[in-house]
Amino acid sequence: RATAHDLDEVTAVFAAAVWDEAVAAWMLPDEERRRALGRSAAFQRYLGAQISDGALVVAGERQIAGVSVWSRVDGPDLEDDHDEVMATVREIYGPYADRFVTVMTATADAHPSGRPYVYLAQMAVVPTHRGRGLGSAMLRHGLRIADDDGLATYLEASTTRNRALYARHGFVDYGPPIQLPDNGPSLRPMLREPA
Repeated sequence: RATAHDLDEVTAVFAAAVWDEAVAAWMLPDEERRRALGRSAAFQRYLGAQISDGALVVAGERQIAGVSVWSRVDGPDLEDDHDEVMATVREIYGPYADRFVTVMTATADAHPSGRPYVYLAQMAVVPTHRGRGLGSAMLRHGLRIADDDGLATYLEASTTRNRALYARHGFVDYGPPIQLPDNGPSLRPMLREPA
């Protein structure tokens, strides 16, 4: 798990890791704004909150090169701080904030209902470190915790490569694909029952 000490490094690594990720590129098509994520105070606050919640898991050999966000969902996601969340979204995404809302709305109905589960909201590895097992290491860590708690794990795969990685770790398709509008990527909901 990441610690508060890791925040600056995690922010820079996460920004570099999602640079070419399909959903991030669709939500934030402005390359300059995507490039500036690592310098965004709002993005750093978001990641700091994930670290405080114990939801941010990192991996690397000598330095952090992979980042993932794991959230336990115990019931309907009722945002008490909706206005604060939307202010942060607008600060990060600027004129593309509606695209973030589109993704959240499009994926909301695909999530499991009627039981608690773990949501792997994001996972990314810096391009120069892909294929070295960092994604698998983060998956093993998060899935071990979910298994210990007797919880299923849910995610949306954004590429066929990611989908194959998740399938190797026991995930199966969970409902129909989700097609984002305006030539956006297709997301594949996947679920893994606890071992």
